[in-house]
Amino acid sequence: MSTFLELANRFRTHTFSKPADESHTLWHKDDNSVGNRYRRWENIAAKREAEEGDNVIDMERVYECVKFSACDWSYIFDQIHYGLITGPKTLAAVEECLDILNNDEPPEDDGTKVRHVNRLGGVNYLPKPTYHDWNLTDRIGKILSTAFFADRKDRNLYSEDFVYVYTSHSGYSRST
Repeated sequence: MSTFLELANRFRTHTFSKPADESHTLWHKDDNSVGNRYRRWENIAAKREAEEGDNVIDMERVYECVKFSACDWSYIFDQIHYGLITGPKTLAAVEECLDILNNDEPPEDDGTKVRHVNRLGGVNYLPKPTYHDWNLTDRIGKILSTAFFADRKDRNLYSEDFVYVYTSHSGYSRST
C-alpha cells in the first residue's frame, strides 16, 4: 500500500516528521543581479496567524502574484501535508496517483535494455523496471501538475485558514 510520503519521495526527499514551519513561502521574486549593489526582492508567505506589523494581503492579490510561478515539488508536498494546499482537483489527483501506485505491477527484470529518450534528446538504455519507474513518475507528475495549475487558475488552490503576508525590500547593499 503506497502512502503520501512514498508519492512525495518520487520527486524529492521528504520526511514530514518535523513540525510545521511558522510560515510557508508561496512566491519569491528576486531581482538582484551579480555584481550589482542594488537589491530588490518580494515575497508572499502563508502564516497561521498574522503578527503585529505584518502586511496582510487578500487572496485576489495572492493569486495575481503566483499566477505565473512554477509547480515546485519541494514545496507542493509539504504544503499539502501541512494543510496549505486544499484545492479539490489537487487533492483528488493525489488520491488518483496513490491508486495508480497501489495498482502498479512493475515488470520483471529479464536483463534486456529498453531505449529511453529524455527531454533533451539524450538516449539511455535502461533495465525494464527502471524504464517503467521513470515513466510512472512522469505520468504521476503530469497528473499532479495539471491538477495544481487547474486549481490555481480557478483560484481555489490555497486554504482560507491561513493569512497571507507580503514582504519586500529594495535598496543598496553595503556588504558588496
